Amino acid sequence: MVSNKIEVSGGSVTKYEVSKGVRWRWQAVATERVEDLATNPVRLGKAGFATRKEAREAMRESLHHIKKEGFPKTEVTPVAVKTFGEVAAEWLESLDLANSTISGYTKIIRNHLDPYLGDKGVLDLSTADLNSLYSLLLGKGRKDSKHPGGSLKGNTVNKCHQVVRSILDYAVTHELIPYNVARSPKLSVPSARSMRSQKTEIEVWTIAETKALLEWNECVYNDDLHVLWRLLAMTGLRRGEGVALQWKDIDFANSKLKVVRAADSAKSKATKSTKTYRQRSLDIDPETLAYLEGHMAQRRQLGMEYVAPSAFIFGTIANELRGPNDVTRRFSKMVKKAQQSVLCGQLPWVTLQGLRHGHATHLLEAAIQPKIVQERLGHSNIQTTMDIYSHVLPTIQRDALSVLMTKWAEAN
Repeated sequence: MVSNKIEVSGGSVTKYEVSKGVRWRWQAVATERVEDLATNPVRLGKAGFATRKEAREAMRESLHHIKKEGFPKTEVTPVAVKTFGEVAAEWLESLDLANSTISGYTKIIRNHLDPYLGDKGVLDLSTADLNSLYSLLLGKGRKDSKHPGGSLKGNTVNKCHQVVRSILDYAVTHELIPYNVARSPKLSVPSARSMRSQKTEIEVWTIAETKALLEWNECVYNDDLHVLWRLLAMTGLRRGEGVALQWKDIDFANSKLKVVRAADSAKSKATKSTKTYRQRSLDIDPETLAYLEGHMAQRRQLGMEYVAPSAFIFGTIANELRGPNDVTRRFSKMVKKAQQSVLCGQLPWVTLQGLRHGHATHLLEAAIQPKIVQERLGHSNIQTTMDIYSHVLPTIQRDALSVLMTKWAEAN
């Protein structure tokens, strides 16, 4: 009999594809304790079972035998224990996604995961570790310069959880761990209800406020990006889509523009596909089209290469792609100055994305069908549109009921 104590950590049964169909494997990790000192963990397992039931029974018998008689040498595979940080780095390297998406994941790992989990072995992670992390992040997880040590919103913590889960899914796939603790029902992850309650209210300008800002921006501030601000306000384009527009994307004869690309905020002077990987066509109002024609004439004075079909409409003085982050800084700086004089200093603070939100809000308030708004904004589905602009729904319902009652009255 073996006197040393063997502890088994979990155990999982998974299926995999082979040329002849589906097969099942079982995996588990065991640690032998000698006088309360744990030796290196070993991975146990066997594959090739025809059914889940057969794999479970084989796992149960093997683990029972191991606890009683010790490790059978034929089934022992030494485990090279990797840290969470090492696995996270491998996971990032394996991703085939947009640079901006990978940059976002990298930031989450750097700021919120590595400081707490980076040096911990992936085999040692438990639901208690993750619950402690999420609780800590909710309480004092902010790392930004404005509010360091402040509480993170539930939505951000939930994103952290999604990243942890994906990293550990990668670890399971590569047989570094037998199961993913981030999928345990015992985890305390911010609920959808709590995230909705913390959702920041969308701030937009009224049509009158938008017009006042644009008039001041053109006539007083003399902004060289005035046409860009007007275009974003009148089309709902994302900032990256706006700066990546080329002259060939504008159909002046039919008052339309095509959205086929976006600037990559994570890679200087590079473009990428749109957020939904789809192209879309937008109608342009006559006034905005006239501003684009005027802007084209100004760019032509710099040289014909500035109005070439592939030239960026809002390119830099060097005729290169303008950075999205630079555009955001320019807009914020401009709005701060505008607040000192526009509408007698009563102009509310609105971000650059607020122009996009404002366009959608004004369309919905004008009783334009949400499906049209979805298409103009380039949302992947109508539910996204309705979720973001739920604040407008009460107004839409009241207006719709008013129109219905008017028609009923006219029918009498």
